[in-house]
Parts: sequence; C-alpha cells; structure tokens
Amino acid sequence: MKPLATFFVFFVMSLTLPAARADTLADKIQRMESELEDLKQELREQKAAQQKADEQRAAEQKAAAEKAQAEHHQAESAAAEAQQLYHEVRDRVKIGGYGSTRFAASDLTEQKNTFTFRRLVLTADANIAPRLRSYLELEFEGDCHHQRTFTQR
Repeated sequence: MKPLATFFVFFVMSLTLPAARADTLADKIQRMESELEDLKQELREQKAAQQKADEQRAAEQKAAAEKAQAEHHQAESAAAEAQQLYHEVRDRVKIGGYGSTRFAASDLTEQKNTFTFRRLVLTADANIAPRLRSYLELEFEGDCHHQRTFTQR
C-alpha cells in the first residue's frame, strides 16, 4: 500500500505541477507585457518632452535671431541718422582761420634765429535758421618768441 500511496502522491503532484507552472508562466507573461507597456509609455513621454524642448529651443533661437536683426536695423538707422546730421551741420557750418608768424634767421653770432607768433584767428560761420546767421571769430595775438641757436661746425 505504501507504493500505491507514493504513486498517487506523485501522480497528483505531477498533475498540479504543470498547472501551477502554467499559472506562473501566464503571470510572468502578463507581468512582462505590463512592463513592456510601461516602457512604451515612458518612451512616448520622453519623445514628447524632447519634441517640446526642441520646439522651445527653436523658438528661442528664432527670437534671438529676430532680436539681433532688430538691433542691427536699429544700429543702421542710428548710423544713417548720424550721417544725415553730420551732412546737415557740414552744409550749414563753415570753419576757417588764418594766422601770422615770422621767422628770422641771422648769420651774425650775436643775433639768434627767431620764430615769432603774431596772430592766430579761428572763424566759424553758421546758418542757424533760414533768417538767422552767426559768425564767430576767436583771435589769439601776442609776441611769443622762440629762439633757437644753430651751430655750424
């Protein structure tokens, strides 16, 4: 009887073991499919985040390019304004002047070579408005002598 009981125990175990094994295998497949779906979802989320970051980077680059173009246009506009102002002033203001100096050279030993500044006059003539004109004359006068001795050998 003991061999028959042992056989019966082994027989029942062999019938239940594949069923338990099948349940375990089905559970494993289901768990793996669930993990696969989770990984697919995570991959979709990463792709969406990457696409959003790429769009944001493209928008920032476009904004930076537009800002640089606006600054360039503004700089060109300012340069054009400055050049126009320069031409207006150049056409309306005339600057001039004259001076008088004297240089005297002597071969005598008691006389020295001299440079004499007599006068320097700076002038400015401006048309301020259609019926208003200004003239400025700035004069420097004086006896300023600079002596230099040349020695010949």
